[in-house]
Amino acid sequence: VADRIRAVNGRALAPADGLVALADALAGPPLAESAVGKDKGGVVEHGLSLLVERDGGPDRVLTVRPSATPVRPPSVYSFVIPASPDGPGGPVGYIKIADFGPTAAREVQAALYGMYSAGPDSDDGPMELVIDLRDNPGGLLSGAAGVAALLLPPATPIATVCSRDDGGGAADKGA
Repeated sequence: VADRIRAVNGRALAPADGLVALADALAGPPLAESAVGKDKGGVVEHGLSLLVERDGGPDRVLTVRPSATPVRPPSVYSFVIPASPDGPGGPVGYIKIADFGPTAAREVQAALYGMYSAGPDSDDGPMELVIDLRDNPGGLLSGAAGVAALLLPPATPIATVCSRDDGGGAADKGA
């Protein structure tokens, strides 16, 4: 069964128009400018009507509703460098934290669990861990505190937060 798209949102397409015309018609206006978009809790829905010709059957109108959600690249990249067969030491875990965004602690935790399949106290997994913060511009204090809480003993002070409103008083933010 072969389907052919004959129209997009009422705009007719001829077979001679080719893939570029189809791609242009499917792209339509940018999502932010689309008049048919409806915001539903952070997800923008867009109506897209396709006239589809099917071999051996009648043409039919197919309406699909693609959605666009904000895409945030991961904050954390990780892998394990295997131990050298002829060198000392064991495998080394590597975690690159690109920024301390709202998901950084959860991503570091997932990376650690991925490296230590039998748990962080087992002999299975890296013997050493490299946390790479190069080119990390910073981010949210809560993101940094969450990561620190995974790596430091409980209640270890990691930051002092001062407010202009409280006369210069300070409060420690612990891990």
